[in-house]
This record gives sequence, C-alpha cells and structure tokens, in this order.
Amino acid sequence: MNAYKVLVVDDDAQSLQGMQEMVRSLGHAADGAASAEEAVSLLAKGAYDLVIADLVLPGQDGLGLIRSLRKRPVAPPVVLVTGHASLENAIEALRAGASDYFTKPLDPQVLKDRLQNLFAAPPPPRADQGALVSESMSRLLESLAALAPLDSHLLLWGEPGAGKEWCAGWLHERSRDTPAPLVRLHVAALPAEMVASELLGAPARQGRLEQARGGTLFVDDIELLDPTSQRELSHALETGRWTRTGDGQQLEGPVRLVAATSSEPGSLLASGRLLEPLWRRLEPHMLHVPALRERPDDIVPLARHFASCASRAQGREVALAPETIEQLSRHPWPGNVRELKGAIERAVARSQGGILPADLLPAFPAPARNELRIPVGTRIKEVEREMIMRTLEANGGNKNRTAKQLGISRRSLYNKLERYRIGAPESQSALPNAGP
Repeated sequence: MNAYKVLVVDDDAQSLQGMQEMVRSLGHAADGAASAEEAVSLLAKGAYDLVIADLVLPGQDGLGLIRSLRKRPVAPPVVLVTGHASLENAIEALRAGASDYFTKPLDPQVLKDRLQNLFAAPPPPRADQGALVSESMSRLLESLAALAPLDSHLLLWGEPGAGKEWCAGWLHERSRDTPAPLVRLHVAALPAEMVASELLGAPARQGRLEQARGGTLFVDDIELLDPTSQRELSHALETGRWTRTGDGQQLEGPVRLVAATSSEPGSLLASGRLLEPLWRRLEPHMLHVPALRERPDDIVPLARHFASCASRAQGREVALAPETIEQLSRHPWPGNVRELKGAIERAVARSQGGILPADLLPAFPAPARNELRIPVGTRIKEVEREMIMRTLEANGGNKNRTAKQLGISRRSLYNKLERYRIGAPESQSALPNAGP
C-alpha cells in the first residue's frame, strides 16, 4: 500500500492521539495539531495528502479551516469528524468542501474501513504543495488562483520547459466546479498549412476551438499562428463565434484562452508577430513563469517529487542521495523543469534499491567560461551586461582588450560599465593605460 501523509486536527489530546494511532496502524504517517491555526501553520511548512479535522475547535472551527484552505492556491482534501451528528451538519460540511464526514463516538472498524476507501487509490502527487516552495512560484500560483474563477484570457510567458503548460492545467482545474475540457494546440508542432484547420475546424474534423467549448484552450507558441488565424481567434474570444475552414460554417461557444510564448510579450507586438487585436485580449493578464535557475529553491523538492512519482509507478520508493542533491543543485538547468524531470525519470529507471546515487544522473557539462548561454526570451540588456562581464573577466580586467574584443570604443565600454554598474569603473583618462 502507498503511504499517505495525514494531518489530524483535534483540541482533545486523547482523541488526537487515538486518531493518529489509528492512521498509523493503516501504514500511513500522521502529524497532529490542536487547532485550525496550528494546522494552517503546519500546512504552510510541509505537504500533506489528507487532513482529518474535528468540527468543533477552539477559535476557527473545522468548517472555517476548510474555507481557509480553499482560498489557498493548493490544499489537501479534508475529512471532518463531529460529535454532533445531524443531516444539516453533514450537508454543510460537504458543501464547504469536505471529502467525507465522520461522527463520534468512532467505531474503530468503521473508521478503518472508511479510511481504507479514502486510501484505496495512490496518493495524489504533491507537486503543488511540496515541490513548488520558491517565493516566485508561490506568487505565480496566487495570481493564477485569483484568475481561476474569472474566466479571463491570459498569456503565460517564459523559457521552454519552465512549466507554462503545467500552469495552464493548474489554472483550468480550479476554474470550474463542473467538468470542462482542456484542449491543447502546439502550433510549432504543426505544418503551417494545417494550423488554421486545426484551430478552427474543417468539414470532416472538429477544430480545437470547438473541442474546447465551455472549457479552456491552451495555445503554445501563440505568435506562430498565421494572421488570419489570429484575427479569427480574436473574434472568437470577443463574440464567442468563429468560421470553420472549408465550408464557412459559423460555430459558437464560450472558450477561455490560455496562450503561451517563449518571448517577452512586448516584443511580440512590436515585431508584428502578434496582431494588436489578439494582443489586447491577452494584455490585461500576462504572467511570467520563471526559469528553474531563477528559483533554485524548487530544484530539490521537484526532483524528490519526480523521483517519488517515477518510483511509485514501479511499486517502490526511491530517495535522493546527498551527493545527488548536491549535483542537482549545482546544475543551471537550461532545459528547465522539463530537463530535470527527464533526468530524474531516466535515473530512477536505471536505479536499484531505495537510494538514487549521483552517478546515475546525466553527465552535466560544466559551462565553459568563454561561452555564454542565452535562453530564448532573455532581455537584450541582460545579454549585453553578461557579455561585458564575461569578456572583462576573461581579460583579467583589461578594459582596452575588452573594448577591442567587443568591437566598441573605450568610451562606449566605460559608459556601459557605469550604466550596468559593473565593478568600479576607472576614470576615462586611465583607460588608455590599462593593462599591457
């Protein structure tokens, strides 16, 4: 049986201990909290698969705890326990979002059977709670959670592999109470002549817009849509109607667009790659998905999550060795989360036993100091600053040689050093005599 991590909340010490022992007897881990406030504090520090809370608590009660957790970007399911059994209480608990409802006094066998049913399926992946701990991703999830009930269109931008499609799915899951489709369109994967029919449909085939009616359409590399498709998509977002290719049939239905790009949004409009009508539809909600190297706090928790998922699929548990953690933390991950996930899954597939050693990881090349990796979407000024710093370092601080290699004048180099606040710039008169 797969092990869950459970948080039990009860202000009665004896009941709290008894419930924890009951959960542990089923093979699961159990922590305890004596109040809703303490439970919220523990949930902020670590990930749990399930919360079992007493309805009557000092301060905030069990229903209040559920409502508090539902306001958070992510939250585990909650089971309520009460000594005041009534149909009204049960209905209120389920409406508030409880996954189940127990009554006191607890029959140990009944409780075990009910928990067995809850634990019958493998625990859900805890990537939401336990693997995204960085401040930047927490802010992003909070923004997505705020947008979820609004059905607003939005643009996610960031480097390839950073997690834009995952964010779209995360948002979609929280957008509606009823099941709705999430349909994906990866424009770069299609021949140019097929894009319009895939988006808008054809007489013999549903388009992605039609498939996504009442739900969410995720369009990756939105700027690669041809101008006609961009105009038709913008019209569909505004009016809820679009024209099918081939026969000109009018189709209609509400669709939420989540677009994605690897480029800085402003550059798409300035370069004409994204037409203004469509850009204006997306402009109110443009969210940046940070690269993995920009949120190093997420590297190890994500790696542990991927290792757990991959090993559970094989019916076992694998932990990361200390040297593995150290090596993962040093790598810059130019391929972002996608690269990390692939590296961990391949290593787990080759592993034996319960520990994942570092020698099963790919041989990560150390970036040469005379090479500069430029991820897609990097701002020009950031590239220029890094290039100047690297060249100056390679020349041992010799500004004459640095200016010559960069193909700029010494005055220009001095101005750029001052603008980008690189080192402590020398006076202009000192530049000609710098170095051999």
